[in-house]
Amino acid sequence: MDAEKWNKATNVSFDKQREVDEKLSPSIGQMQYAISYARTIYECTKIMKNASTMAHEGLIDFELAQKILDVQRKNIERGTIYLQEYLKD
Repeated sequence: MDAEKWNKATNVSFDKQREVDEKLSPSIGQMQYAISYARTIYECTKIMKNASTMAHEGLIDFELAQKILDVQRKNIERGTIYLQEYLKD
């Protein structure tokens, strides 16, 4: 009997959460994707900063640094497109 009450209570709770989630845009699930893309963009910018710093310190040559910057710039552009899709109304 207790398990039955527990199941009923959790179902009611999940139904209420789903109801709220359906009213929100972006939904909580979509926000998880948006957060993931935002983190990816942030990580790409950190890589760009590190490559630039390393080139200025002479640890890597400027050509390699520029290749890294170009790749990360493309990754950021792609991530930005995906992020915008989740943030649209």
